[in-house]
Amino acid sequence: MKEPRTFIFLGSSGSGKGTQARKIRELLSAEGGGREILELGMGDNFRAFWKEEGHTQELSRKILDVGGLQPSFLQIYLWTQFFIDHLSKETHLLIDGTPRRVEDSIAIDSALSFYSRKKPVIVYLNVSRAWAKERLVERFISSGGHGRATADLRVLEDS
Repeated sequence: MKEPRTFIFLGSSGSGKGTQARKIRELLSAEGGGREILELGMGDNFRAFWKEEGHTQELSRKILDVGGLQPSFLQIYLWTQFFIDHLSKETHLLIDGTPRRVEDSIAIDSALSFYSRKKPVIVYLNVSRAWAKERLVERFISSGGHGRATADLRVLEDS
């Protein structure tokens, strides 16, 4: 049996990381073998985190409100807890939304080494700001102005 695969999707909000991750999921599923496919979506993890009450969540929501980049320690904490809770040695792994900084890269490299995840495939989606903005506006409209589209659009406009 082949080793479990690891894919890391990088790019700006609206670049299509989630879309490409879904396509890879379909390919891995079609490959067969019944292996579980685990998806780490940092946006999903942060949205769940922001629904909780607490001082850290409150500070993090303030960063969200101004379209800022969340601190590395918080991002690393969230994906570390996700790995501890869900990752097994036979699971394919799709990572969307991290790393974003050098220190995040060092931490995730350490984690992948710890879990014996050899040769992760890095998928970098390099799209223009205009293209990403168009996709985020479409997402915003289709969501009725709710959910992640609002925050993603604000981040893109502020940067």
